[in-house]
Amino acid sequence: MRNASYAATAASTIPTCPRPWRRRAIAPRTDSIRPVTWVWLALLVSFLAVAGSIAFVVIRGLDAWRGFRSFSAALGEATVAVNAQVEVIGPKAEALGERGDRVSASVARLARSQAQLGVLTAAVADVRATVSRFTGVVPRK
Repeated sequence: MRNASYAATAASTIPTCPRPWRRRAIAPRTDSIRPVTWVWLALLVSFLAVAGSIAFVVIRGLDAWRGFRSFSAALGEATVAVNAQVEVIGPKAEALGERGDRVSASVARLARSQAQLGVLTAAVADVRATVSRFTGVVPRK
C-alpha cells in the first residue's frame, strides 16, 4: 500500500484545471485538427458529387438538344419530300376522277354488250338446234 505522505505529495504536484469546461482548450493541437480535416474532406466530397451531377446533367442535356435538332432537320426534309409528292399526285388524282367517268361509261357499254352477246348466243343456240334436227335426218357420206 501507499504511504499517506506520497498521496499528499502526488496530489499537490499534479496541476489541475480550475475550470473543467476549458479542458478541451488545453488538449494537444493535433486532436482538434483531425475532426476539422474530416469536415473539410466531407465538404470536398460533397462538392465533387454536386459538380459531377451538374456535369452529367449538362452533357445529357446537350445530347438531347443535338438529337432534337437532328430530328427536326430530318422531319423538315421529310415534310418537304411529302409535299413535293403531294403536288405531283394532285393532278394525277384529278385525272383519275376524269378517267373514272370514262371507266364507268365503258363499264355501262360492256354491260350492254354482254346483254347483246347473251341474246345472240341464245339465237345461235336455237339455230343450231333447228339445223341439227335437219342434219340428223340427212345421211352423211
